[in-house]
Amino acid sequence: MNESLNISRLRIGWVLCLKLFVYLPLKSQTSTTIGKEFYFSFLPNGETDNGYQMSVSLTSQFTTSGTLEVLGTGYSQPFTINANSTLKLDIPNLYKLGGIDQLEQKVVYVNTEQDITAYAYNEDFRSSDGTMVLPVESLDKEYIITAYKRFVGNGNNWKSQFIVLGVTDDTEVDITFAGEVEANGQVLFEKGQTITRTLNRGEVILYQSVNDLTGTQVKVTDDGTVNCKKIAVFAGNDEFGTNSSFAGNSTDHTFSQLYAVRDWGKEYFVLLHETRFLPEPVVIVAAEDNTRLEITSVPPQTLNKGEIFPFFAEVEHYIIAEKPISVTHYTSSASDDRSERGDNIADPFMMVLSPLKQTSNDMVFNIFESETIQQHYLSIVTSTQRLDMRLDGENIADQFAPMDLAEQYSLAIIPISPGAHRLQSNSGAIAHAYGFGEEEGIGYAIGGDLGQFDIDIRNVNSGLPTGQVCANEDFELSVTAENQVLNELYTNFEWDMGDGTVLVGPVVSYRYTTPGNYNITLSASKSELSCSDLNVSRNMEVMGAAIESIAGPQVVCPNVENVSYELTGSEPDYD
Repeated sequence: MNESLNISRLRIGWVLCLKLFVYLPLKSQTSTTIGKEFYFSFLPNGETDNGYQMSVSLTSQFTTSGTLEVLGTGYSQPFTINANSTLKLDIPNLYKLGGIDQLEQKVVYVNTEQDITAYAYNEDFRSSDGTMVLPVESLDKEYIITAYKRFVGNGNNWKSQFIVLGVTDDTEVDITFAGEVEANGQVLFEKGQTITRTLNRGEVILYQSVNDLTGTQVKVTDDGTVNCKKIAVFAGNDEFGTNSSFAGNSTDHTFSQLYAVRDWGKEYFVLLHETRFLPEPVVIVAAEDNTRLEITSVPPQTLNKGEIFPFFAEVEHYIIAEKPISVTHYTSSASDDRSERGDNIADPFMMVLSPLKQTSNDMVFNIFESETIQQHYLSIVTSTQRLDMRLDGENIADQFAPMDLAEQYSLAIIPISPGAHRLQSNSGAIAHAYGFGEEEGIGYAIGGDLGQFDIDIRNVNSGLPTGQVCANEDFELSVTAENQVLNELYTNFEWDMGDGTVLVGPVVSYRYTTPGNYNITLSASKSELSCSDLNVSRNMEVMGAAIESIAGPQVVCPNVENVSYELTGSEPDYD
């Protein structure tokens, strides 16, 4: 019967603005680990230089080109990454950081044509660590430091440290220290003291202390307006150990990029690491006052903003908080459980854990390739009910088992080889990679995001989805998300309709009066006073003529010609 509706057989003398609806949902990624722009730098690593090397490994699903620069120095490396492979780029040692509280032009900037993931590595002899690097879209303006130092005093000179990177000129930053900052035996800043520093794009500033700086608050200065400048923050230790002898032969460098406070979560798993036998340090930091924690096998705790709760994990733990928290997992010194293992294949690393809300369906990642790391592992947590997991195209669902802590989740910890990999799951997953070598350890999250927003455009009268509208025709725009966390976090939506009109709300209605092409831009944020960290645009075509009614036969047999319909409406004005 559809044959009778062939427009060439109808006696219509002009093209009409028919309601031919095409569903074109608009999707936009929120905080994520893939992108095209990355800013990073490196923490000081230990006290000596025994083959020190800074590097970055780049991985992509696509063949893409890009450039690595050390901003403001003239140093530049063009590069090309082949699809589903890893490219390692070394950074000259002259861009190591030097003094405390000094602005330095030592920020590495990577820019590519297609999306990639990036991992920074800070290597020295038996003193290495690495971190996933977040793209600029996942940076924000408020951070709280985790740079845990278990032993303070008694001649222990291991340093708690962090760096702040400017990605925009004239970025004013307030820093409130959770411990004294010292240099050359002199106290530079007191515990609780707040200082303000101004960073330009490409500048980085370092703070170190023999005291624990965990809980230090770093944020772009609040000037009473919506200040949308961002910063990047990395933290760790020049050396970290859990052996109170301070012998130095069982310590390791720790180094991680920190998630912005806006991306902290309320639920985490702490998992035991393969080959390790003794309890491992876990550090929780609260984003808000009166944050109550429920931790399996640990008494309940209540923390205020910036307050920390360290404990040692002897078993796996499920952490549930009433308000956002960060959780960082450290491994113990090799000497602590050497007798149980019978070797030195272990040492500390620092892993900032991904919250359960940050599942990802598709992760392209890199396992660090180094002569010093001999064993590599991948831990994966996913939904038990919708278990579906592929690693490099191979179905690995049979390697998962429900977790005793929460049977709605399943866990797999699998050995993995160095190099580029791809993890895919329809139900989403969180994953972390780690490895051990001779008195060496390295660990990092491999990817995650909060999912995607769908933007639905529908004709108001018919209720049908549409990709085009007619002039003077009402249509509705709405925001939806499969991940309920997105609906909870993002509450403020602004729609720039491209004709000077701005609408506010998760659901809005509008009509264009003039034909043409309009660029609709959605800006989403977590409050009226926060920056829009999700921006997405869509071109809308507005047709110039509308059909008010079509009169004629409702049923037409095939191969019948000269069927007449009477159309009521306006004819477009063609040039």
